[in-house]
Amino acid sequence: MANSNDYNKILLKYLGLISHDEAMASMQQAHEKCSQNQGPNTLFVLEHYPVITRGRRLHDQDVALSPELVKRDVQIRDVDRGGLLTFHGSGQIVVYFVLRVSDFFSGVKDLVKRTEEVMLEFLSKCGVQARTHPEYPGIWVKEKKMASIGFRVTQDVTTHGICMNLCNDLSVYKYFEPCGLPGNVMTNLEEVLNRKIEREEFERLSLELGEAFVDSTQKFGFDSSLLGA
Repeated sequence: MANSNDYNKILLKYLGLISHDEAMASMQQAHEKCSQNQGPNTLFVLEHYPVITRGRRLHDQDVALSPELVKRDVQIRDVDRGGLLTFHGSGQIVVYFVLRVSDFFSGVKDLVKRTEEVMLEFLSKCGVQARTHPEYPGIWVKEKKMASIGFRVTQDVTTHGICMNLCNDLSVYKYFEPCGLPGNVMTNLEEVLNRKIEREEFERLSLELGEAFVDSTQKFGFDSSLLGA
């Protein structure tokens, strides 16, 4: 059993580039332990090999990948979050949240609001003035979308989380409708800043975003000894 002193901390795990199946297995295992008070709150920071995830609203529909996406070895996976289709790939930060909501937030709306606030502040430090959208979840820069949010909460513990486009290949969005929107609505940090983001910078920003989520909650102190554990 986890020590009770660990319950007000968040374990930040950087997994690097891994498959969606591997990430889901790690997330579900952490959720099971956390919901039974057998494990800590955890944030997983990672990238995926190319995959399109299909939310619960589409599970009973036949969603076929275009020949171009098949050629690019893009997989398709059903997930138990809400929402429609979302793409994950190299150059995009993904953060999966396994957190006891009642430990840190007043409710799901507070969780979403504070998650958005962290991403807005993070992008501001990158020199980008971003915003939320009154109709569509996520983070927007002018009329283009840079980040998506999608949570599921069961037994008071979250799963899934956010993805933010930094230097991913935007051409993939030509071949499906991300979140039910036209593909040309998507952007990334590289396009907004009009400069190349190299691998070293991407990895640094990924870790900084994970730390920003941890630091954003005032009810606990971040234990740096857990970083990358």
